Amino acid sequence: MARFIPDEVIDEIKAKSDIIDVIQSYIPLKRAGSSFKALCPFHNEKTPSFNVNPARQMFYCFGCGKGGDVVKFVMEKENADYLTALRILANRAGVSIPERGPGGQPGAGKNRKDRLYKMHEELTDFFHGNLLSGKVRDVCKYAEKRAIGMDAIKAFSLGASPDSWDECLKLLSLKEYTQDEMLESGIILRNPDSGKIYDRFRNRLIFPIRDELGRTVGFSGRSVDEADAAGAKYVNSPETPIFRKGRILYAMDKAREGIRNKGFSVICEGQLDVIAMHCGGINNAVAPQGTAFTSEQAGILRRYANRAFVCFDGDEAGRKAALRAIEILLSLDMEPSVVVLPEDDDPDSILRRDGAETLRRIVEGAVPFFDYLMGVKFPPGRTFSPWERNSAAADVAEYIAKIASPVLRASFSGILAERTAVPEATIFQELRKKRDKGSARAEVQGQAGRSGAETLASSPESRLRKAEEILLELCLMHGTFCRRMAEDLPAEMISSTSVGKAIEMAVSMTLNGEWEGIPSALSAKIAEESDPVLCRIVAVGAQYDETTAAKAYEDCVRTIRNYHISKKISSLNEKMLSEKDDSAQRNIIAEISVLRKTMLGLKPKS
Repeated sequence: MARFIPDEVIDEIKAKSDIIDVIQSYIPLKRAGSSFKALCPFHNEKTPSFNVNPARQMFYCFGCGKGGDVVKFVMEKENADYLTALRILANRAGVSIPERGPGGQPGAGKNRKDRLYKMHEELTDFFHGNLLSGKVRDVCKYAEKRAIGMDAIKAFSLGASPDSWDECLKLLSLKEYTQDEMLESGIILRNPDSGKIYDRFRNRLIFPIRDELGRTVGFSGRSVDEADAAGAKYVNSPETPIFRKGRILYAMDKAREGIRNKGFSVICEGQLDVIAMHCGGINNAVAPQGTAFTSEQAGILRRYANRAFVCFDGDEAGRKAALRAIEILLSLDMEPSVVVLPEDDDPDSILRRDGAETLRRIVEGAVPFFDYLMGVKFPPGRTFSPWERNSAAADVAEYIAKIASPVLRASFSGILAERTAVPEATIFQELRKKRDKGSARAEVQGQAGRSGAETLASSPESRLRKAEEILLELCLMHGTFCRRMAEDLPAEMISSTSVGKAIEMAVSMTLNGEWEGIPSALSAKIAEESDPVLCRIVAVGAQYDETTAAKAYEDCVRTIRNYHISKKISSLNEKMLSEKDDSAQRNIIAEISVLRKTMLGLKPKS
């Protein structure tokens, strides 16, 4: 993707985006010698393991293994792709991005998307003007009936689509958009039988749907004719190259700072609920757009805060949707709570009837998810038979099983056992059944990995990998080690791992007089491959003085040479077993003896 942006522009963005300044805009950093440390923003920890190296413009976390340059940090923190992260940094640094396709021409895909963005903005202005001017009478009456004030209309650019079959079609044609572009955007439709083309949105209150950058990517149209039972209550834009329903949250562009500042998001059911929340001073409210709440949407919210309040209608459908949202949030280790609304109420009705203060008080009184679940599954005042109690406890365990953190699972299991008088061992047994296969497999693999790591720590392969990592650290510390390595280690003794390839790059660049450029070259390599080991080495560097560095170098070279000699001896032993000729066997034995003496000569003196 980056190849469609001129390299010099990417360089300018990075040059104007000091990693310390950028990261400090998200989390506080503390100086620790020549680097900076912090609590990692990507996982929960009590002791800082997040390292930032200002000299090399790299970060690395010893706890979760994430690391990279300033672009990678923004990608991780904002859950963004490479191009979006560059845009965020470019906006921050005031750098313009003239994207280009192969051969220096404007990218066809980008040009197509730009036209769709522009089309949607022009339609937003058209619809908004209709509502402000009172031109579409039925929609204006409906907005007045729902007490949608002028402040809300302006803040959310609400609009009105005329009661016409072709007003949008004619408007966009005059602005020289093609029918294919209009069909792709979903603004117009084609009747499959007659071939007739007509507007999608007719006589509706229009809610522009914006992405996180504030660009209009689609529309949602609310019917204003309550008597039209046959018509759809809401009509939404289809998915297009700029609109993916499962990744869009209504009002996210307005709510992101509120979510950051308050430490939690409020997930509502629809646009009018969100507008009511914002009008009531709850500026961290969002809603799924044209689809049920998704894991992708939860992932977007988690970038800004780990807590989320679910605020759906108080009816049965709302309760079911809330329970499903809880499952999704728990699976991402987010902390859900539920805003409990009266059965026949929603945020909009509460705001209009009782005012902003009452609405804020209800939101602030959100119930932690576990208490909400217990209230739903174990209604107060009801007597349970042993079978019913077992079934209800199993239902709650279903949600606990969704939690990714084993520590949290164990904590809630204990609370469930205490509240239900079901033995904790029984709850754990139920959890083991409920844990989905993927999560269970991941946990087993994680345990196996930890056990394997303990065994591998003393294996020759592990020592080889560690030796190469230390040698790369030393290469970055001083060019002398690169030059010595060119003489002491044949190229075939360096592995083909990412670290081995980085060593080869470092040695080659040093011999060409380019040692100072190694960190930048490795940073570019990390940006492409996102290798956590390379991230750590480049971001943290070597922790040696002159004496210990020389000793470490000798030990590592010895380890690598001995590893390859041992492999050669093993190969000769196998060859000797199949060799029938006595003379050939004696030659093999002699060769093995020489290799063993070489190894002995390499060993450090006791």
